[in-house]
Amino acid sequence: MTTDNDNDDPETAAPKPRRGLALVIVPLIAFVLMGLFGWGLLYGNQNLPSTLIDKPVPEFALPAVQGQTEGLATADLRGQVSLVNFFASWCVPCRAEHPLFVEIAQRGEVPLYGINYKEKPPRPRPGLPNWATPIPGSAPT
Repeated sequence: MTTDNDNDDPETAAPKPRRGLALVIVPLIAFVLMGLFGWGLLYGNQNLPSTLIDKPVPEFALPAVQGQTEGLATADLRGQVSLVNFFASWCVPCRAEHPLFVEIAQRGEVPLYGINYKEKPPRPRPGLPNWATPIPGSAPT
């Protein structure tokens, strides 16, 4: 006497569960990982650790960018709370935050300095958009 499970005929044999199981497990793992990633973005640690917190400003002296007459040095920051922004024309987030920094500079509530990261004054980038207009006090690195 034979049962349905004993049939070796490939046409009547039950499909192997391994392929069906993979079609369920792989998307399930992907959704779990996406959920964990999303949770980490929303509820994860928002602190950005820095070794410079509560430390004095390092000594530096930077030349002025094109269109500016003065550079930026450590002495410019002493004795007052100042905002120093590092920016570059190739930096996408810099484009988004630039109008806010220009507005802050125009209000004059806090001294604002911009440091042009890894772009040299003698070689301006062709077609530099308006957002890359230096903030007062900007200096190249």
